[in-house]
Parts: sequence; C-alpha cells; structure tokens
Amino acid sequence: MKTILIVDDEPDITDVVLTSLQDEGYRVLAAANGLEGLQRLSETNPDVLICDVMMPFMDGASMCARVRDDPKHRDVRIVIASVMDEATISKQFSSYDGFLRKPYRLGALLDLVATLAAR
Repeated sequence: MKTILIVDDEPDITDVVLTSLQDEGYRVLAAANGLEGLQRLSETNPDVLICDVMMPFMDGASMCARVRDDPKHRDVRIVIASVMDEATISKQFSSYDGFLRKPYRLGALLDLVATLAAR
C-alpha cells in the first residue's frame, strides 16, 4: 500500500484530500505545517508528499528543501499545491515532481498522485 503525506494548514482541504486518497486505497497521514510535516516524515517514509507553501511555523518550500537534503527521503515524490503561481514557487523551491495551483480539481490531484506513486 502506497503512503501519502499531506502537509497543509487548511483543515477543510486536508480532510477532503485525505478522505479521497483513502477511498483510492492509499495510506494517508496529515500535518498542519512544515515542522509537523517533518515529524510525520520521520515516522514513516511516504511515497508522495503533497505540500502547501504558505503555512505557519515552517513554510512548505523550506520543509521540502529539507526533505530533498535528507538522503533517507530523497526519493519521496513532492507535489506542491499553492495559490501562488508556479514561477514564484520555483524561485523558492524547484525540486518538486508536480505542481497544482489552488483551487485545483480533485481529479487532477488524484491523477497526479497515482502517476507519481506508481514510479
């Protein structure tokens, strides 16, 4: 079973995405900010990380950079989901595997996760 980690400070988004991914057969964990996301990451080795950028305590770009710097988690596929445009995001962090601009279609997220989790 593939594991997905969602890191987003918007509980409504997290709940919908978590439930939808569980319905697709994934094991899903969630965190509300980058610091909590790093803690969850240390507890498991997810196949895909879905990360918002603008969050309290530690933003998503900083968290994802730390993920990429950790040899144990270099193979985690990272999806950035943000209201910011991709050009702005790529200036902060460019080592992601997929990008979705909020608000995104749930089907687009599920398709992207399925593609990345299969790798």
